[in-house]
Amino acid sequence: MKHHILFINESKQALITFQDALKELQGENGFTCTYTDDPLQALEMLKHLVPDYIFFDMHMHGMDGLEFLFFIREQTKLKNTKAYLYSSEISEDTYNDLMSSGATGWIQKTDSAERLAIKLKIFIGAESRPALR
Repeated sequence: MKHHILFINESKQALITFQDALKELQGENGFTCTYTDDPLQALEMLKHLVPDYIFFDMHMHGMDGLEFLFFIREQTKLKNTKAYLYSSEISEDTYNDLMSSGATGWIQKTDSAERLAIKLKIFIGAESRPALR
């Protein structure tokens, strides 16, 4: 069965890097990746989708990553969805806020699909991994 990923990021380059990293991980089942650059549109999409993973940025138009995380963690149907912040840098306080609010972890943005693929391989399919850096 394919893993379904929802990727929310305003950077088209971040999407390209993410998709290239997923191609390196394509295994027997592969991935379906749904993308939006708008967190409000993502909330609308989540009325109909139940992804296995959500990757979101901290700094988005309309709402920040923490607000987005609060919303998705209130949704019963998303209780098993793994939520990862995919952002360049965050403070220790922000990291702690995210983790205490139900984030599965944090992956630091990179422009290298190869490095990102290594990080993604660590937790895709694995249960409850902490933050990756």
